[in-house]
Amino acid sequence: MSIEQYPTLPDSQAIYSPDDLSKEDLRVLYLASLTEDERAGAELSDDDVFDWLDNFGGDEVAVHRDPEEGEITGMISYNRTPDRVWVSYLAVMPTERGGGVGRALINHVRQQAGGRPIKGQATPTSETYYEHLGLDVDAERNVNA
Repeated sequence: MSIEQYPTLPDSQAIYSPDDLSKEDLRVLYLASLTEDERAGAELSDDDVFDWLDNFGGDEVAVHRDPEEGEITGMISYNRTPDRVWVSYLAVMPTERGGGVGRALINHVRQQAGGRPIKGQATPTSETYYEHLGLDVDAERNVNA
C-alpha cells in the first residue's frame, strides 16, 4: 500500500507548491466525497472543490495511491492535539472499497497518533464502515479508536 502524508490540505486561500496535491487530485477527492446521485450532476469547478476543502482547512491529510497506476484510491484528513487525534474525513473510491484502503488509512493515522486516542464523527452512511474497520461508534455516532 502506498500512502503519502501531506502536512495540510490547501484551502481556497492557499498558494500551491509542488509538494501539494495537484488540482486534479483534489477534484478526485471531491468526487469521492459525493454520493452516486450527487456525482452524476457534480460540477468540477475550482470553486466547488475549494468550498469542499474549506471544511477541512488546516487538517493533515494522507492519501492512498494505487502503486501501479498512481491514481488516488482513498484519503483521510485529521488534526492532532496533545490529547487526541480527530478524524475529519475518510473516503475510499467506490471501485476500491473492500480492498483494505480504508483500513490502511486508519492504521496510518494510528501510527501518527503516537498512542493518543482517535476520535471522529460518523455519518449515517459511514457508521457501519467505521465499525467494519474495528472502531467503536456510540449511539451519538461518536467514533473512538
